[in-house]
Amino acid sequence: MKKLIRSISLVALLAAAITTGANAQTVAKADTNKVYGHHHRGGDGFASLKSTLTPDQKAMLKQNHEKQKAAHEAFEASLTADQKAIMKDKSLHGKDKIEKLKGSLTADQQKLMAANQETRKADRKAFMATLTDAQKTQLRTAFRNHRGGKEFAALKATLTPDQKAMLKQNHEKQKAAHEAFEASLTADQKAIMKDKSLHGKDKMEKLKSSLTADQQKLMANNREARKADRKAFVATLSNEQEAKLKETFKNGRHDKSAVTHRGDVQKS
Repeated sequence: MKKLIRSISLVALLAAAITTGANAQTVAKADTNKVYGHHHRGGDGFASLKSTLTPDQKAMLKQNHEKQKAAHEAFEASLTADQKAIMKDKSLHGKDKIEKLKGSLTADQQKLMAANQETRKADRKAFMATLTDAQKTQLRTAFRNHRGGKEFAALKATLTPDQKAMLKQNHEKQKAAHEAFEASLTADQKAIMKDKSLHGKDKMEKLKSSLTADQQKLMANNREARKADRKAFVATLSNEQEAKLKETFKNGRHDKSAVTHRGDVQKS
C-alpha cells in the first residue's frame, strides 16, 4: 500500500511538471544557477525524466492530469462556505487542515472524494506500468528531492522577522551577483547553456571550461560571499531550526553549500 501511495504521489508531481512545461530560456537559466551555486534538484530531476518520456507517455500523463483537474474542480465546487473557510484558515496547516475538512464532509462529498481517489489510483498505476526501470528510478529520485523542498517551506515558516529579512537580503545580493555573472557570458557561452544535446554535468563542465580568468574570478568571489552570508545566517538559527534544516538535507539531498535563488535556506 505504501509503495502504491508513493507511486501516486510521484506521478502527480510529474504530471504537474509535464503540463506546466518550461521554455528553453528557463532551462538555460536553471542550468546557469547550477554553475553559479543555485540548486533546486527536484525540479531538475523532473525535467530530466520528462526528456525521456515517449510521446504516448506524455499524452497519457497530460490526459490523466486533465481528468484529475476536472475532478478536483468538481469537488471544490461542492464545498460549502464553511468548508472553504477551513481551507483558507491560515492557523491550520497540513494534516490538521485536511482532518478538519474531512470531518466536515457530507456523505455525498466523501463518496465523490473516494471515487476521485480510485480513478487517480487506476490512472497512475496504468502510467507507472509504461515506465522503464530507469524512468522509475529517475522519478523516485526527483520525488525525494522535491520532498526536501517542501520541508524547506516548513522550516521557513518558523523563521523570525529578522531571519526572514536577513534571508531576503542575502537573496537579493545573490540575485544581483547572478545577473552580473550572466551578463558577462559571451554569445558562445550562452549557446552552450541553450544546447539541448548537453545535460547536467556535461553542460556545466563545458561552460566552466569556456570561462575567462575574469569570469572564473567573479564566480569564485561570489561563491565566497555566499558562503559568508550563509554562515552568518545559520548562526542565527535555533537548535530546533538547525535540526529541521539537517532533516531537510537528509530527505531532500539538497546541496549543503547553497541558498537557492528562491531564498530557500541551505546550510554552509
